[in-house]
Amino acid sequence: MQRFTLPPHIAWPAFIIFILGIGVSSASYTFYQANKDGGVARVASETTAQWEARSAARHTTDDWESNVRWSADTPPRLHLTLHNARNEPVSINEGTLTLRQPHHEDPFFEAPLTEADSGTYEQVVPTLNDGLWDATVRGTVAGTRIEHTLRFERGQ
Repeated sequence: MQRFTLPPHIAWPAFIIFILGIGVSSASYTFYQANKDGGVARVASETTAQWEARSAARHTTDDWESNVRWSADTPPRLHLTLHNARNEPVSINEGTLTLRQPHHEDPFFEAPLTEADSGTYEQVVPTLNDGLWDATVRGTVAGTRIEHTLRFERGQ
């Protein structure tokens, strides 16, 4: 019985093409996996003046206490309670609530705040996925612009 062998002038180029094919297919699969859920989350850039204004608004609320509760209603109601450093309820004028997941640039939900009680705000929100969320409250308190972000985990 005679054994079949490829001549070297065919075997070596075929081997090189095979190795290159593995590299191309691995890179293609990696590219597909990296982009199948929308790709890399982009972070919006802001100017220095915008960053300084947002930073000042955030530091105003550094010593605030906040709490998030969910109702069992459908759609769910988000109950947000805010207290300042002296444990007094905070009343926000022209407040807005923004919900977003930290790894996404675009907000998931944005609406004006509705004050249910002194320092307690209620908002009907669309059903949220389980995971990590940021609730950002923006508005004015006694003429000072504020921005307060509370990170919470939903579900699990």
